Amino acid sequence: MIRFVLFVVCVFCLCSCHSDCVGTSKTKVATTLETKEDSNTIKLRLALRKELTDKIKNGGCPGACIFIMKDGKDFLSLNVGLKSSDQKNDFIDSQTMFRIGSLSKGFAGILAAKLINLGKIKLNDPVQKYIPDFHLKAKQKTDSIRIWHILSHSTGLTEHAFSNLLDQEKDKATVLKALNKVMVRDSTGKVYAYQNACFSLIEEVIQSATGMSYAQALQLYIFTPLHMTKSNVSYDSLMMCSNKSLPHRFNGRSNGYIPIPIHKAYYNTPSAGGINSNIEDMSKWLKTLMGFNESVISEKDRYLAFQKRVFTSWDDKYYNSWEKADSSYYGLGWRSIRLNEKNVVFHGGQVNSYRCEIAFDPITKTGVVALFNSPCDLSNTIVPLVFSVLE
Repeated sequence: MIRFVLFVVCVFCLCSCHSDCVGTSKTKVATTLETKEDSNTIKLRLALRKELTDKIKNGGCPGACIFIMKDGKDFLSLNVGLKSSDQKNDFIDSQTMFRIGSLSKGFAGILAAKLINLGKIKLNDPVQKYIPDFHLKAKQKTDSIRIWHILSHSTGLTEHAFSNLLDQEKDKATVLKALNKVMVRDSTGKVYAYQNACFSLIEEVIQSATGMSYAQALQLYIFTPLHMTKSNVSYDSLMMCSNKSLPHRFNGRSNGYIPIPIHKAYYNTPSAGGINSNIEDMSKWLKTLMGFNESVISEKDRYLAFQKRVFTSWDDKYYNSWEKADSSYYGLGWRSIRLNEKNVVFHGGQVNSYRCEIAFDPITKTGVVALFNSPCDLSNTIVPLVFSVLE
């Protein structure tokens, strides 16, 4: 479809690029175009802009923010739609806040890697060294659950063990008590099973090692030095923010997508799914992950977090069904997918009906981060779409 629209898209964009609306739905769009570029690059950007905008509008998602880099340069910023479907003139912009769900795990993985390289914790340390009340035993009776096991979802627990407690907004003491009562099912350090409750133990590890809360460590080592001024892990901060996008659910063809309340679940486990952010801050994060802020997050930090640790290709998840996706692994809070013959670092997120994706090729410095205020068709396919277009 991209090739088909290239020869007509310039005419379309000349007619619409100065308008605040797209089509009859009055969907507001903001884009960033570079100057002094060759005509093919400009045409490609405009075609991709139209493709993504059409998919968001036709797919029913009330609103989305997308930022794309190509070859280490800003390629496209796109802010489409409404903060809430019942507020027809309140459009999303680059400052609009979203919950980013499990994209939070990538922050935890990078923060842990940084602290490991600073000598504050060790990757192979037993979790019990930092949390004495943690008594979950590894499959091998002579071993322990290690730091890298919880960050790579390879503790041996069944998938989503006690995530229901996080949904019910239970405190950490309750979660820890529940984890201590179970036995692992699978081989520790070898078998992947996605976790939220057990993953969040990294917060207590970091607090024990640094003497500060997880939120304080995240602020000190990542948010502040990267000038991610709006990102936070607070339910109250999001609720008090006037420029926030509301989550939505589909309520049938007649009603379409309707806004739903923002709930508190997962704010008690920010490492697993409790970060709030906007596309401006997340674009800074994407650039950092691709090596543009070495003084904050080093190549050594990134290598440690992105390194493949457990095989996940067998898992019945959407990313394994992408066309040209050959294999997938999990590292420390990050997935690694072989896509279009490139090793793409990736993670998806969904919480409270917010839906997010981030992916990048560390070699070519091409990547995308996308924030949606509802699950939609594009939220599951934007990563392979962008990489197929920009390869």
